Amino acid sequence: MTTTISISFDSESFIVGNDAEFLSAVCSSIPEGTAPELLVALAAHNSTQVQCALASRSDLPSAALEALANAGKMAVRRTLVHSEPFRAWATTDLLIEWCLADEEFAAPLARQIMEFENADTAELFALLSVHPDPDVRRELAQAWRKRCPEPTLHG
Repeated sequence: MTTTISISFDSESFIVGNDAEFLSAVCSSIPEGTAPELLVALAAHNSTQVQCALASRSDLPSAALEALANAGKMAVRRTLVHSEPFRAWATTDLLIEWCLADEEFAAPLARQIMEFENADTAELFALLSVHPDPDVRRELAQAWRKRCPEPTLHG
């Protein structure tokens, strides 16, 4: 069974194929904040390309974030870690699970650790500070250094 998509334009309807490249372009072209229902629907698409295009948006509704998170695709997770809506939405448990499963997710998480609003930063810090990958620990140290600059010496 081939899935098609109907697009209405100037009172005309057009049927187009369910092409991942086309839908990725649509995901990137939708003006910010204008079609949350469409973003949620597209988040359920099976294409990693479509899901990554969505994951990079700054206006993802919670339902779209949940669908993308549940997709279980590493490439989508690696894109989401840079997403502002994801950093506001992600829970500590989810972030820990993904860090343990994927070093390439853990390093950018460590770099942005202070930006995850819904997560326990202390718990994430404890996990990442003993991560077996030295790149993850280095990113964590650099993020911490940016947050807490060295004291100025007075003579």
